[in-house]
Amino acid sequence: MLRSPNKAGSESDISKLPKTPSSLAVSRPKRRHDELSRDEFLSFKEEVMKLLKSWKADYDNRPSNMENSLKNIKKINTDIENSLELCISEI
Repeated sequence: MLRSPNKAGSESDISKLPKTPSSLAVSRPKRRHDELSRDEFLSFKEEVMKLLKSWKADYDNRPSNMENSLKNIKKINTDIENSLELCISEI
């Protein structure tokens, strides 16, 4: 036979409950945070935007920098190959 669990009685209106030491605890007020003025916020926003644009410009330049490095590596390889061919032909 199935039985439902015992249910504890509860009062839906808290104001009707008797005052106990634990219920008398006072909640602390919320901490106040310094608020930024609108000018300070706009200044901060502008600073962040400049930084992001700078990072984007650096990122956009990376492919051309890599391309230049690749050209230099190819030239060095060609020079090495030519030197090797010269050495082999002298033997």
